[in-house]
Amino acid sequence: MCDVECLTKVNETFTAKYNDLRRRQIDWTKSSVLIVRGEELVLLYMDESTNERGLDVSLETLGRRTYTFTAPLFHQLKALCHIPLALMAIVSGGSDDGQVESDVQRLAGQVHEVQAALRKPDTIRLTEDQQQRNSEILDQTSSFIKRIVSNSTISSPKLEKDVKAYLQNLQPHFASNTLDATTACLESLDKKLRQILSENRQSTVDKRLHVVIQGEHMPADGNMTMQYFLAAKQNVRACDGVYYCSSKLNEEEAVTFVAQHLVDGLIGDRVFGEADRMHTDVLADAAASVLYKWKESGRMPLPGLVETGGPKTARRCPFAYR
Repeated sequence: MCDVECLTKVNETFTAKYNDLRRRQIDWTKSSVLIVRGEELVLLYMDESTNERGLDVSLETLGRRTYTFTAPLFHQLKALCHIPLALMAIVSGGSDDGQVESDVQRLAGQVHEVQAALRKPDTIRLTEDQQQRNSEILDQTSSFIKRIVSNSTISSPKLEKDVKAYLQNLQPHFASNTLDATTACLESLDKKLRQILSENRQSTVDKRLHVVIQGEHMPADGNMTMQYFLAAKQNVRACDGVYYCSSKLNEEEAVTFVAQHLVDGLIGDRVFGEADRMHTDVLADAAASVLYKWKESGRMPLPGLVETGGPKTARRCPFAYR
C-alpha cells in the first residue's frame, strides 16, 4: 500500500473509475450473457419491455431463463471409472491399516453390487462394448482387492507399484469410457443450446452473446465445455466471448468477470497495442528479467526451498483461463 497521501488518493481515483468503466462495459441492449454451470445454463438478457439504458444495469432488472440438460450415460461411465480411483485413494497412505482394510472391504461390497446391476439390462443401459469393458474394470478391481486382502499386502511397500500397474492396465478402458461419456455429454449440451438459440433469437443470435463457463480449478485446461463453445462461436482462443471462471462466483460476480475481461481488453489495446496483454501479468517480463539476473549472480535459487531426494517431474499448472 502506498503511504504517501497524495499517491493514495490517485490510486483510489483510479480504482473507482476503473470500477465505473467496468460497470459500463456490457451494453445489455446489444449483449446477453449465458452462464454455464455443469448441466445448468442461465441466460441473462435485457427484457425489451424495460426501456432502460443498456449500460450499468442492475441484474434484478434483467430477464433470466434457466435451462438444464442431462446425459445419464456420462454420469454412469464416470461413476464406473471412479471405482478404481476410489481404491487408489483408499490405499494411498494416510490411514492406519485397519481403516484401509475396512474401506477396501466396503468398496468390494459396492463393486459386487455394481456387477449385479450391470447384469440387469434395464438397470444400467450400456452397449455391448461398454458392458464388456466395464465388466472387465469391475472384475479386475474385484480380483485386485481379493489379492491384496488375502495376501495381507495392504501395508506392503510394494502395494503402491501394484496399484499403479493395476490402474495403467485399465487405461484403455478409461479412454474408451471417456470418449463415450464426452460424446454423450456434448450431444446433450448441443441439443439444449440449439433449443436456447431457437427460443431466444433476439437475446442470442441478434446480440453479442458472452458465454461464461464455471468450473473447478484443475480441469480448466482444455475444458470440454470451453472447447464446445469456442467451436460453436468459431473462436480459436478463450476470452474472446467465451470465458472460464471459478464455480464459486455467483451470477453477479460472473457478469462482473465478463466486464473485467472487456475493460482489460480495452486497456491492453489502448496502452500496449495488444488486446490480450492484460491476460498476462503486466509485471511478467520485468520479473523474468530480474530473476534471470539473480540466477546468473547466484542469488537464486534459495537452498532451503530446493527439493531433494529424487528425480523431479515437470508439471504445468493447468489454470489457463484465470
